Amino acid sequence: MSTIRKATVADIPRIIELLHQVNMVHHRLRPDLFKPHTTKYSESKNDRLLVDHKTLYIDDLCVDENVRGKQIGRKLFSHVREYARYSGCQSVRLNVWEGNDAALRFYQNMDMHVLKTCMELKLLE
Repeated sequence: MSTIRKATVADIPRIIELLHQVNMVHHRLRPDLFKPHTTKYSESKNDRLLVDHKTLYIDDLCVDENVRGKQIGRKLFSHVREYARYSGCQSVRLNVWEGNDAALRFYQNMDMHVLKTCMELKLLE
C-alpha cells in the first residue's frame, strides 16, 4: 500500500490524468461549462498550486474510478485534514457541483458543511 504524501513536481503528469477524470464528471453534469477530455490547469500551472495557505483549498480530490470504494478517498481526506492542521491552516474548503451527489455525501461524511451557496442564471441553452 502506498503512503500518502505531499505532491511534488514529479507527480504532475499523474495529477493531470486525475484532473481529466474530474473534468469528465463535471462535463457529464454541465457540458455547457466543461469541455470533454480537458483540464483546467496545465502542467506549468500545477506546480504553482503546490503551496501552503491559511485555508487549505482542495481544488479537486479524485480517486481513480477503477479503485473507488476501497476507502482511499477517506484516507486522502484524513491526510488532508491532518496536513492542514500541521501546516497551521484554520480551515479546509472545496466546491462541489450541484448534481455530484456522491461527492456531496462523501464530504458531508467527512464532517464538512455548506459554507455558502453559489447561484447561477443560465441565459444561453
